[in-house]
Amino acid sequence: MISERPAGSAPGLRFSVLGPVRAWSDGMEIDLGTPQSRLTLAVLLLRGGSVLVDELVQALWPSDPPRSAVPGVRTFVSRLRRSLAEAGHAEVIQAVPGGYRMAVVEEIVDTGVLRAEIERAALEQEAGDLGAAAGALRRGLAQWQGTPLGDLDGHFAEGHRALLHRLRLSALEQLALIEFRRGRPAAVVSTLTTVIDEYPFDERLRELLMLGLWRAGQQADALDLYTRTRRLLNDELGIGPGAALQRVHQQILASAPVLSAAPARQLPADLPDLTGRRQEAEEMAERLINPEPQQISTIGLTGLTGTGKTALAVHVGHAVSEHFPDGQIFVPMRDERDRPLDPFDLLSFLLISAGSASADLPATLPQRAAAWRSVLANRRMLVILDDAQSRDQVSWLLPGGVGSAVIVTSQRRLDDPAIGLWLMLEPLPTGAAVELVRRIVSDERVERDLRGAERLVTSLSGLPSLIRCAGLALQARPHLPLDAEVAIRWPVPTGGQGVLSGPATAFRRSYGRLPPRLARALRLLSLVDGGCLTAALAGAVMDVAEQEAQDLLEELADRHFLILQPLSGQPPVYEYPIIVRQFANAQALAVDGGTACAEAARRLRRWQAKRRNRPIRLLSA
Repeated sequence: MISERPAGSAPGLRFSVLGPVRAWSDGMEIDLGTPQSRLTLAVLLLRGGSVLVDELVQALWPSDPPRSAVPGVRTFVSRLRRSLAEAGHAEVIQAVPGGYRMAVVEEIVDTGVLRAEIERAALEQEAGDLGAAAGALRRGLAQWQGTPLGDLDGHFAEGHRALLHRLRLSALEQLALIEFRRGRPAAVVSTLTTVIDEYPFDERLRELLMLGLWRAGQQADALDLYTRTRRLLNDELGIGPGAALQRVHQQILASAPVLSAAPARQLPADLPDLTGRRQEAEEMAERLINPEPQQISTIGLTGLTGTGKTALAVHVGHAVSEHFPDGQIFVPMRDERDRPLDPFDLLSFLLISAGSASADLPATLPQRAAAWRSVLANRRMLVILDDAQSRDQVSWLLPGGVGSAVIVTSQRRLDDPAIGLWLMLEPLPTGAAVELVRRIVSDERVERDLRGAERLVTSLSGLPSLIRCAGLALQARPHLPLDAEVAIRWPVPTGGQGVLSGPATAFRRSYGRLPPRLARALRLLSLVDGGCLTAALAGAVMDVAEQEAQDLLEELADRHFLILQPLSGQPPVYEYPIIVRQFANAQALAVDGGTACAEAARRLRRWQAKRRNRPIRLLSA
């Protein structure tokens, strides 16, 4: 023990990496030993608590590990365990097959506290309590104690320092925007003035500080900050201020009314491991930034649940955000019970997000739509309408002229001519899907178990959202093979509705939206093994006319539950993605029961006998 932690600290074990790497027990600092031991601790803390020995070797000796690297890792871990044991925490670091696990919760690590407070702020903001949201962000930012990993060198420390700085900058931006909404520009000035010199080339912070100064009645100071920023960028980088900073400068000079409301910055966080969507992302960005003359930039994304429509929309939104300086708004199109929201309520959300007061909102749907089009008329805003249900829901929300842009995600294509480009997201090919696994669980682990990785992504039908969840499960279990059942059963996030029990249940919401006749078709047709479904075969299984069966198949394909096979000159043939079949088959047995499944099998055999077809086996009979 070498020093006391500052007064007011919580008792028990605590760790800090938002500054030098340190640890305390009951307020007394623990001697962590050499830089190598502290780096070992940092890797354990920042990798979620479970780390392979190979990952520790890579962090400690990134370029040329010695032959003694593995014993060296064991030595550093042993010293850490001894230091923690002397402080009464002998079981914190545990050996597991292939590596080590650290049994800690986020509340005792400063990065965990920061992330938790950022999440709490988002929830408080969504609930309308801006004061509580600001308080949460300030508590999180108070964890910052200097340069992250400030006593460590090397590739690992440098990479994570950059990530943690970005996290801090994001929290500072969110805090400033919330304080603007609370009418407290002086609080923005106070907060940003203390950190602006730490990020001399971050134009977004300077833009917000200029805006805060102007709103606080300090126009001359705001203009002086712009002058100093322009000089700094020119002297140090040889460039001028960006478009957003220039725009704020011109608006301050003109005392523009738009400065009275901070632009909405509502996009969710971008995924750091988005994989296999480069072509689609580039096409979308080009369409949004450089639309056809006199055309509204409106793009639709469709595809099966789990193909990553929302992730791609958010990724592209971040990539083009500087081209839409008047705000980026993210609109969930369904409520917490998965019911489609009414356009009237959606327009309320949009108008308030754009700076309108709730008391000033028009009373009718057409009036609100007209007010929204007026808001967009002289602005460049990006709006993401996520998980849209129908044309009627979307059409009221679209701009009336050029300048702003909209991205719509929907499980099926909407017949709205105002949506100029539709992209259908396919499952990832095997190579890209395995690359996603690499990014999550590490190159070394995939190289050791490449076939397991390929079996994993095949079992999940190449759906990136499910692969990501499985990868996170495997990341926390370094001793398991990559195709372990636990990964395939691992919980899948469901858009803010908690966690479901396995990847197949990611389809439960989409399935629950189906009309009863389509849901029944999805279930019973999944019982046919071999995957080749025609209208005639489907009609036999379903006991309906062939034309009605064809309509059912088409509707399921429109929702991407079935894949239309490109067989020219023949009747259309459809197949299930593997994981959809698994889900639908389980539903058939649970909902329709064995008797109904057996009756479907008998109908199919009678049809085969009449047509003298090659027998088709049923998965359940």
